[in-house]
Amino acid sequence: MLDEAHHARRKGGGLNHGNQPNQLLRLMRQLRQRAAGLILLTATPMQVSPMEVWDLLALLGLPPPWELDAFLHFFELAPAPLPHNQQLAQMAALFRF
Repeated sequence: MLDEAHHARRKGGGLNHGNQPNQLLRLMRQLRQRAAGLILLTATPMQVSPMEVWDLLALLGLPPPWELDAFLHFFELAPAPLPHNQQLAQMAALFRF
């Protein structure tokens, strides 16, 4: 169990794909391979980047369509007030696995 899981992040807050994980995120990635399960707790909203959320969800395991680029693209499309049919189809496809 990891309380204050929002501290497990990339250096620089995840604003850049190339940023390295901080020591806590690196440790959690290593423990993921050795633990039967993980419980991540945080009451702090993550406001820097959707990448922070993806890094934590990736520790739990994501289905194949949810690659980092697809995840970030979803959060680019989601706030659109009137998404096009193609954009809606792209977002919906991520949930068909």
